[in-house]
Amino acid sequence: MQTWAKRGLKTALVTGGLLMLGTGIASAQENVNPDAKPNPLDAKVRVPVDVDHNNLGTPVGNHDLPAIHHEISTPSAADRPIRELAGPANPLVRSAQERLTGVDTSGLTRGNTADADVVVPVNACGNAIAAGGDAYSEAVCVQSASSTGEIRRDGSYGTLAGNVAHGAAAVSPQVNGNAVAVLANAESRATSYQRAVAGDNVKTSGQDGSLSGNIAAVQGALPAPVTNNAVAAGGNAYSEATSSNDARAAGSLSTTGDRSTGGGNVLGAPIAPVVAVTGNGVGAAGNAETVTENRASSDAGTTHRDRTDLPMWSATSGNGGTLAGNVAQPAFAGPVAAGDNTLAGAGNARVTNAMAHDAEAGGHSYTAGQDSVLSGNFADTPVALPVSGAGNALSGVGNTSARHANEATAVTGGDTYTNGDRSVLSANSANLPPAGAADLCGNGLTGGGIAEAECGNDVSSESGGYNGTTGNDAVGSGNVGQVPVGLPAEAFGNGVGAAGTPTARADEDKYVRSGRVATSVDDNGTVSSNVVSAPTALGGQVFGNSGGAVANPTSKTDSNTRIDLANPPKANGKHGSASGNIVHVPTSNPAQVFGDSVVAVGNGSSETDSRLDSRSGGAATTTGDEGSLSGNVLSLPQASSPQVFGSAVGAGSNVESESRNEFGSHSGGDVQTSGDDGSFSGNGVGAQPSIPLQLFGDAVTAAGNGYSQTDNTTGLIAGGEHLTSAEDSAWSGNLVTAPAGVTPSVAGDAVTVAGLADAATGSRSTSQSGGVTTTDGSGAVSAHDVELPTEAFARLFGVPIDVVGTATANAQDRNDVRTGDDRGDDTKVTEANRGIQLPAGVDSLLRATELPSLGLLSRLSQYTVPLGTPGIDDLRGLPIQGLTQLPMPGGALLSRAVPKPEAPKLPKPDMIVGALPTVVNGPVWALSQAKPPRVVGALSQAELPTRQLPALGGVSDLTDQLPRLGDVEQVRHGLPAAGEGARAALGTLPLGAVPTRSVQTDSDERSFGGTLPVVDDLVTTQGIPVVDDVPLHDLTQGGRAVSSLPVAAPAGLPFVLPVPGVAQPRSESPALPPLSLSGLNVNPLQGGVGPTRFTDTQAPALADMDARSLFNAHEITTVLPRI
Repeated sequence: MQTWAKRGLKTALVTGGLLMLGTGIASAQENVNPDAKPNPLDAKVRVPVDVDHNNLGTPVGNHDLPAIHHEISTPSAADRPIRELAGPANPLVRSAQERLTGVDTSGLTRGNTADADVVVPVNACGNAIAAGGDAYSEAVCVQSASSTGEIRRDGSYGTLAGNVAHGAAAVSPQVNGNAVAVLANAESRATSYQRAVAGDNVKTSGQDGSLSGNIAAVQGALPAPVTNNAVAAGGNAYSEATSSNDARAAGSLSTTGDRSTGGGNVLGAPIAPVVAVTGNGVGAAGNAETVTENRASSDAGTTHRDRTDLPMWSATSGNGGTLAGNVAQPAFAGPVAAGDNTLAGAGNARVTNAMAHDAEAGGHSYTAGQDSVLSGNFADTPVALPVSGAGNALSGVGNTSARHANEATAVTGGDTYTNGDRSVLSANSANLPPAGAADLCGNGLTGGGIAEAECGNDVSSESGGYNGTTGNDAVGSGNVGQVPVGLPAEAFGNGVGAAGTPTARADEDKYVRSGRVATSVDDNGTVSSNVVSAPTALGGQVFGNSGGAVANPTSKTDSNTRIDLANPPKANGKHGSASGNIVHVPTSNPAQVFGDSVVAVGNGSSETDSRLDSRSGGAATTTGDEGSLSGNVLSLPQASSPQVFGSAVGAGSNVESESRNEFGSHSGGDVQTSGDDGSFSGNGVGAQPSIPLQLFGDAVTAAGNGYSQTDNTTGLIAGGEHLTSAEDSAWSGNLVTAPAGVTPSVAGDAVTVAGLADAATGSRSTSQSGGVTTTDGSGAVSAHDVELPTEAFARLFGVPIDVVGTATANAQDRNDVRTGDDRGDDTKVTEANRGIQLPAGVDSLLRATELPSLGLLSRLSQYTVPLGTPGIDDLRGLPIQGLTQLPMPGGALLSRAVPKPEAPKLPKPDMIVGALPTVVNGPVWALSQAKPPRVVGALSQAELPTRQLPALGGVSDLTDQLPRLGDVEQVRHGLPAAGEGARAALGTLPLGAVPTRSVQTDSDERSFGGTLPVVDDLVTTQGIPVVDDVPLHDLTQGGRAVSSLPVAAPAGLPFVLPVPGVAQPRSESPALPPLSLSGLNVNPLQGGVGPTRFTDTQAPALADMDARSLFNAHEITTVLPRI
């Protein structure tokens, strides 16, 4: 009977199983209903659970834990079979109930829907747990689950229709490959793969509707692996495993709200974190070891090809609408991982692991608001933040070793596009895309033990993208506000201990990017297409340091960090009103502390290579031509280098630090605008502080030895060139800039008390603040350029200080600080048009209204003296015997005007013209006492006879009409009185119109036609014809003077005085008016060149300046009228 009973029971179970299988098949068939109407409330939840290949060791034996494969789910109401609906007891009404399920309720719900796809696969596989007994597990664990389905609705021409609320969540918890040992041994060898997918595309429309076609969607993907860890307490735990976990919340969002009211708006929130605890080893009175590889990825939101064939995650529009087509899209992507760490307390822990985590959320987005009101606007806040605490070794009375390699990527958001032409308060874009990275990696910390940490860390964090809009012919539209933020915050490669030996090694490559170009285009707009951009680059990095007390810490680190916020703003305000303006406030201040060795009683060393490149903002470009209050730029870039590195500080210890630093911090860029034909347009205001802040390379000891060696290269740039113009404008094209270069630093110093301190430092630092400013134009209060540069220095460099010890400082420093248009000593800077700038050493004490002192004229006989010039001694016919002191010929040269005698036409004496020679009978040098080296050439005038000219008569009445020379302003300091030796002195004085400088060739042409007069450039004259009977008896005395002729007073000075702001005439030689009597030229040297000899001596100020070196070449000059 028992046998038959058993067989009957088995038969019943098999039959029941077949019935259940058939029921399942029937249910699956009934779930497929393509004609079923969409349900307004639909939630699909799937929770598949897989538990397998787990082993438990106990004192009584080893057991495999039960396997579980079960799914908890909530099928959607639309897919439930008919019989599962609420069925009445009376079979007569069953058919009526079936008919009710087919009733179209879309008219009641108007196409609105609330939908959810949730997938949570749970997997626990390949774990070994030893609880008083050994445990071993070896497994391959695979699990995959999905819940997808595209959502389509339509609310066109409707009211409160076609709206969608959608949630998609893919959460993937995974507990695999772990080994846990308590008073026993546990070992796990597992390979795991898990995948979860939820959601799909959402499409609807609110075109020509009211409150229709809107989308609110949350897309979340979260892989959560807890895998391949080893934990030992009084035992041994070992895990050798690989794992992979992917979660994806798929789908794009698409709608439209054209010509609608409150339609086609999108609220999308893609969230893609990763939470991972993998590959850790923990030993407490035991040994733990892991050798693993772990990978996880998260993806929230996918793209589709829009009407322009571009991959878009979100697409909508609100053209011709009101409160339509607006987009708000917060997003987050960031893996959070605690992996590959070792922790030991009275035990040992060792890990050799690698992990890779990727997270991506959102994508590109598009909307539009043409011909609309309050439509097509963006609120964009993507956040990228990978967080990792991995590869660290911590020990307390134990030994730990962690070797870790990490790759982490976080990408969120994307480009945004909108269009607000001919609209009001539309197509504006507000963007806040922060990106950062937080890491604790490769640190060795110990208290009474040994900790060794080694980390390779490769991290990329990117958020946001291009933000573009337009506002042509619009009011309050097409404006962009962008605040990119880059913020790495981390500590890696540090060795810190007390009563132990910590060792840290780290190699990191980090890239942080936030935002891209912000641009807006506008013609004929009002309060449109303005751009506000404030990129902010910050950072807090502490790495490569060694520190301890009664310890021997060691650190060796290589760091490469790039912060990219180089987002150049662009705008356009042509023919606009309060449009196309830019406010650009980029800052770059990444802070670092690295390569320092600080030890009290012990030995410490640090070796560090650091490279950092931070870029914030970029060139700002706009225009305000033909506009009002348009095209103006406020640019406030700021850059600094807050760093503390490469110092050795010890007390009763031996400390060493060797550091190499390459640091670049760039903020802002060139600014270009214009305000031609505008009013209050094209102006620029800028302040550009550039501040190197560094403390490095110092050695400080007390009763110990310290050595520091550093090599520093730093470059800072804040701002750039500033260009504008304002042709035919009012209050436009003006520039006000304030570049500031401040350099506080302490470096390369050695300080010791009863010890040794040695600092060897090489530093090259360049700081550029602002740049060349250029403006041009015409109009009221236009085209003005005001620059206010500031420079300050506070440096303590290479100073040894010792007290009962020896301090040595060897410092080489090159510090280059440039502000404004200063480009360095080796580059010629184009000066603004500020007039002639005299050297500071030439009459620097003269005021603008003063003339130089000629007190040294008594020594002029030592200076340049031309030879071969005729002297006054040969004018033998002149009645000068009775003259004692007459004004010298150059006495009035510095007066404002030299009077020209207005004499009546002298009567012509009867002359025999034929007796005059018509050609030159001999060379010019016959007129001189000295023999010149060569014949000068033909003279401009024929040589005059010396004997056949009749005496001039009837000239006595001219003396009353001649001016008195006493009325002419005299030179303050003149020659000594001639006295009775005037006649002898006259032999060396030149005539008033005789040149005293040699004529220059075309190749040596100077823009300055001559120099200030050197009165003692005098020689005797020969060969001048005798002129008799010229009455000079009525000439008055004026100061200290010598004899002179009243005739032939020059019409103009034979030189020009330099006038600031006006260049000099182009001339090969001074133009000298001839001495003339009755129209006859009596200057035989006009047009000729005579030999000149020179002597070197010290001349008075301005006596013989080189005009070319002072006033530049004539090619850039204009003609100055003679004074």
